[in-house]
Amino acid sequence: MSIKTRKGMYYVVLIISTLTCVILSEVYRPWAYSVGLSDFGIATSGVSFFGAISAVFLTFILEQNRSCFYTLSLACIGCVAYEFLQPLLHTGTFDIKDIVGIFLGIVFSAILYKLISVYENKN
Repeated sequence: MSIKTRKGMYYVVLIISTLTCVILSEVYRPWAYSVGLSDFGIATSGVSFFGAISAVFLTFILEQNRSCFYTLSLACIGCVAYEFLQPLLHTGTFDIKDIVGIFLGIVFSAILYKLISVYENKN
């Protein structure tokens, strides 16, 4: 599979967003908290932003014949549901800023989807 194919580009976005999510969660966030860095919420909501992008592009890869709106909606509902369930699952806390990060990640994913579609149609 070539990186020039739509699915290849989805994999690239998925890998980059997932790696960024892990680095933010495991490296950047603990460091930012330890030094008391005021970073406009990147340490707190960056994981939700990049996690939403990862969820969208994973869903694009798995649901190949679905519409963009369906895929974006499915990923958004899943991410928001997980945010609400975190306190019950003991995996984190609920934060309204994370909901904002999720929605921004979904919007950014829609823009990336459109850019990939335009690129694919040009080639």
